[in-house]
Amino acid sequence: MVLNIDNIKLSPSTGDELRGNCPFCNDSKGHLYVNKAKGVFYCHRCGTGGRIGSSYNVDVFKIKRNLATAHTTIHKIDVGTINKAYNALLTVLDLSAEHYKHLIQERKLTTAQIYKKGYRTLPDNSRIKIASKVAESTKLYGVPGFYKFKGKKWCLAGPEGLLIPVRDFNDNIWGMQIRLDNPKYDMRYCWLSSADRPDKKRPAGTGANSVYHVAKAGKGSIRRVWITEGPLKGDVASYLIGETFICIPGVNAWRKSGLVKDLVKNGIKEAIIAYDADSFTNVNVAKAANNLYMALNEARIKAAFAVWVMDKGKGIDDMLQAGHKPEIISFKEWRKKIGFKDKSNS
Repeated sequence: MVLNIDNIKLSPSTGDELRGNCPFCNDSKGHLYVNKAKGVFYCHRCGTGGRIGSSYNVDVFKIKRNLATAHTTIHKIDVGTINKAYNALLTVLDLSAEHYKHLIQERKLTTAQIYKKGYRTLPDNSRIKIASKVAESTKLYGVPGFYKFKGKKWCLAGPEGLLIPVRDFNDNIWGMQIRLDNPKYDMRYCWLSSADRPDKKRPAGTGANSVYHVAKAGKGSIRRVWITEGPLKGDVASYLIGETFICIPGVNAWRKSGLVKDLVKNGIKEAIIAYDADSFTNVNVAKAANNLYMALNEARIKAAFAVWVMDKGKGIDDMLQAGHKPEIISFKEWRKKIGFKDKSNS
């Protein structure tokens, strides 16, 4: 299927990305991202993604219907129900030898850490059988990733890959990310979503909410957090330095997730912003980090920045795994490094 998005209003986001409302899930809050340089698009609300061509024609993958007949929606459902369903899913799935090897050798996690985090393999078959087992112990209606196959049997959607639980402050699983075994259009990660699987008569699939992940280093109260992108990255970094990481799905995603409000609610007093090393060369990422600092400062959360050079690793997990440590600097020092004209005091 080819979709022309010339009529979709897009505005600059970060880097080469444009942002607008996703037509697949009737989005009204700008969850659709289009990357002109890579020629791809992705919706952080429903999980729909694909490739753009000339004149913004989109070759949609995982979408097999015309928008005129789309019934996909984001169902309102409590976190407790989602958590119960996803935990039941984890008991049904296994972790493949290939994914285990990746986590051990590439991510440097231990066996105990791997199983504590709940990583699993999402296979490319037996989806009805898997969903049926999960449905025996919990409700599935409204849970992202599940849908009624031909309106009858429950089925599990999503591409084959490593399943990564996304947890809230209370350790509830309120989302699932997939590290794709076969990345399409330079997209390595996507949300577990059944937004592209509606029944002809009523919405049977559910789009994913783009939520942040809390990677805790241990039990007890938390006063300081590190903020970065990506749940797997945060899990690895958390174990390496023994601190809690908040992992957002995009540099600007903290706005809609209610992150700052939740930090205050959970008694967080300090935050270290640890975006990737390319924030020094990407002005839009730098602006996003600047805006996050402002929001934290307004909420009376003491914030600083973790910085390092690209040669030591792009992400904080890469840098820490290489045996390096980041430099922690103030807002004023960070703005000077970035090259912003400082109009405020820190």
